[in-house]
Amino acid sequence: MITLGRLRKIAIPRFGRVLQDEIRRLWRQSLRERRNGELLLAEAQRMLERELGLDATDPSSELAYHASLSEVLAARRWDAEYHQPGYQVILDRISSYKYGYLPIGRVLASKRKPIDPSREPEKQFRYIEIGSIDILTGWVHSSPVAGYEAPANAKIRVSGGEILVSLVRPARGAIGLVPEDIGDSGVCSGAFYVADAPSPSKETMYVYLRAVRRIFERFCSGTSYPTIKLDDVERLPAPLLPDNLQVQLAEKVQESIRCRRRALQLLDQAKRQVEDAIEQEARS
Repeated sequence: MITLGRLRKIAIPRFGRVLQDEIRRLWRQSLRERRNGELLLAEAQRMLERELGLDATDPSSELAYHASLSEVLAARRWDAEYHQPGYQVILDRISSYKYGYLPIGRVLASKRKPIDPSREPEKQFRYIEIGSIDILTGWVHSSPVAGYEAPANAKIRVSGGEILVSLVRPARGAIGLVPEDIGDSGVCSGAFYVADAPSPSKETMYVYLRAVRRIFERFCSGTSYPTIKLDDVERLPAPLLPDNLQVQLAEKVQESIRCRRRALQLLDQAKRQVEDAIEQEARS
C-alpha cells in the first residue's frame, strides 16, 4: 500500500541544469498545447450556443414551480426534477431553431458493437471507462488491459472516432471522441452511448452534446446513481446547422485534437529524456 511516509522515502535523482531546463521547456510547451486545445473547444461551443440563442438563455433552476396533472400523466414522470422549467427553456430554443431539427438518433448512428475480451485472453486491449474522459476537455484516455483481466463491463468495441456519452451521471459531461489510433484493440464500458457520423456532422454533434448536457438531467432516473436511457438520448432534438458553420466547428474540434496529440508527444519526449538519463547513470 502506498502511504505518505513511503512516498517521502522515494529517492529522486538530481539531474544536471541543462536537462532540467530542457524538461521544463517541454513541460511548459505541453501545457500551452493543452490550453490551446481547451480554448479551441470552448470557442466552438460558444459559436454553437450563439447560433442557437443559448448564450442569451437563462436555464437556471427555479426554487418553486408547478406542473399540471395532465403534464405529469403525459410524461409519466412524477419527480419534480423532470418538470424543472429550465430544461424546457433549452429544449424550446432548439425545437424552434430556424433551420429545423431532427432527433439525435437520426443524425448519429448507434455503434454498440458487442465484444467479449475474455474470448481473447492474451490480447492487449485499450479499455475506456467513464473516468477515462476528461470532463473539461473531452479528451479520452485508455488503459491497457489483457483480455483475461478486462472488467466485466468492457462490452462495446470501438475502433476510433466514435462519440462517447456517459449514460451514468450524464450531466457531469463525460462526453468525448475516441482517439483515432486506438485501432482494433479498443473496448469501452457498456455504460456509454456510442455513436458515429461523417465529418463535419460528427464534430458538430460532439460540440452540441457538450453544450446541452444539462438537459440530460431531466431524463435521468435514480438518485445516488442517476442514469439516462439510450432511447431518451436518441430522442433529444438535434439542430440542423448550416454546412459552413458545421465545417468551422469541425475544424476547431480537429485542431483541438491535434493540440492534445502534440501535448502528449511533448510529455512522452520529456519522460524518455528522464528515463535515458537514469539508465545512463545506472550504467556508469
